[in-house]
Amino acid sequence: MPRIAFLIGNGFDLNIGLATRYDQFCKHYLKEHSEDFLAKSMKTDMKLWSDLELALGKVTEQVQAGYENCFGESKDLLELSLADYLENEQGKVIITEDQYTEIATAMAKSFTSFYQDLPIEHKQQIEEILRGNKGDLLYSVISFNYTDILDKCVEITRKMTGNNLGTYNSKLATTSSTGGLILALKRADCIHA
Repeated sequence: MPRIAFLIGNGFDLNIGLATRYDQFCKHYLKEHSEDFLAKSMKTDMKLWSDLELALGKVTEQVQAGYENCFGESKDLLELSLADYLENEQGKVIITEDQYTEIATAMAKSFTSFYQDLPIEHKQQIEEILRGNKGDLLYSVISFNYTDILDKCVEITRKMTGNNLGTYNSKLATTSSTGGLILALKRADCIHA
């Protein structure tokens, strides 16, 4: 069965209006914990802190002897604050049942026409592969998002497309922090957007 994998990053959350970039979180963190050990570093180099993992690595290298506990406590506070911040951002998205059809249609269209804006030679290569496929297509979604909104949209799409979808099988791939997101379409042309 041919497989198509979608690697979806923070752009999904940003596109739906969530403030999930690290620099947005850092501004929040500075307001809440301005005197914290790591906040002081943020104040001196916000550009560095737009990549939180990189910044933590660099600051870790610079922690002086005797300040290890202070750094550890600050890092714990930062992690808890980030989790709370992201939970708050995620809470801003309320999906109601009357939106299910719109979500499923948009997601299904994205899955089945993902290649339409590619350069013509790439588009033609993909179309040739798809024409040659007479069976099922397995769509895997690998999420690098900080929220589970994408997971919810994929699940809605699975439910709303009825018999056009195969079964969810997390044994085929572990593709997100909350489990697997896998769609198996019987044929790409059976979803009507």
